[in-house]
Amino acid sequence: MAVILTLAVLAGLNRPARRSAIIAGALCLPVCNFVLPQLSGLSKGHLDTGLIGFLKQTTGLQRMASTGPFGLNFPDRYGIASVNYNALPAPALWTSFAHEVLDPRADLNSFDMSGPPRDILPHLAAFPSLGVKYLVVGDALAFAPHSFAMVPEAAATTANPLRQGQDMSGEIDDDLGFGEIGEASLKLGTYSDTARGVLTLRICAGADNCRQSDVSLANAKDNTPTLFVFDPPLITHGRALTYDILRRAGDNAFVVWTGRRGGQDVPALRLAAPWQPPLKGLAYQGITADVLEFAAPARYAGTLAGQCKIEIETRRAMRADCARPDTLIRREMYASGWHVLVDGKPAAIGQLAVFQTVGLAAGQHVIRFYYKPPHIGLACLVAGFGLLLWGAACFWPLRRPAARLGRP
Repeated sequence: MAVILTLAVLAGLNRPARRSAIIAGALCLPVCNFVLPQLSGLSKGHLDTGLIGFLKQTTGLQRMASTGPFGLNFPDRYGIASVNYNALPAPALWTSFAHEVLDPRADLNSFDMSGPPRDILPHLAAFPSLGVKYLVVGDALAFAPHSFAMVPEAAATTANPLRQGQDMSGEIDDDLGFGEIGEASLKLGTYSDTARGVLTLRICAGADNCRQSDVSLANAKDNTPTLFVFDPPLITHGRALTYDILRRAGDNAFVVWTGRRGGQDVPALRLAAPWQPPLKGLAYQGITADVLEFAAPARYAGTLAGQCKIEIETRRAMRADCARPDTLIRREMYASGWHVLVDGKPAAIGQLAVFQTVGLAAGQHVIRFYYKPPHIGLACLVAGFGLLLWGAACFWPLRRPAARLGRP
């Protein structure tokens, strides 16, 4: 393609009448490619930056994974490390690992985790070993081990307004099938996220055994389940349950969606057992998505035998204080082109699964990683050849008109 374009430019620049058109086209094309998408963007709406801000502040050197709320490669725009990707060519080392360990449904082109939770849950135990701290999901309760819904959310089609000081109460006489309630959700209507105030959900197993949770309606999801967390969980002891939904502040439009059950309207209330390892619990709740935290994500760098104290400065710089010889594991994908200096001297980089390893002797060490493309020589040769062609395109056509005028 480069050769064909170069020949076309050479042919065009050789004719003075076409030079202006070629230069104008070369300048206008990138401008148009940039302007048109901007003109097609949304001019009105709410930009939810809370989720991005939370991840940027708390992820650090760890990683995140997303089951769909984020577009592939989207977190990279904000400097947030993610195991999701959509890029070619994709390293075979990673695609094989992702397919065999993380998601058997994953293809070679992308890793999006967009399947149903029942297909993702059996493989979540492998994510903390990759240094994944957060799991971004659309519906957090879908990842709870057990849940019970009074009425399916899709069947809750009646809107019941709830104003300040009003409440909605009732009984749950069904057997949940589990003895602890750690979370609950309500399908709410916030009129395009304009509702404000505080909503309280109280669940009781007897008069003296209650738990309640508050949420800000500013963070509630319109026409989708909003999550309530009970900490500590409510132990039911097999008793009949009651619920109370109370709006404590705000008087603008807001509804609780209900459906028919047993001949009466009941809210779209879903109760769930507490999250179990490897998930720790809810770390963030927002309009766009929920963020679940893993219980024990691996550090970005550590040692196999634990004989070294690792001080991580950046992804490429760290210090080690080793009581005995050990092996440093850096949770960055092994690839040709990575190099390491230990105390200023080159050292070998090994491989453990998909990660990099470096042998360390006893004592204190300063470790620096750097990346040098393995085919840098070929890249420089191609770049030099391209510059030569463009140089010829610029100077060769300019000499010919002068010769026609009889100039020396």
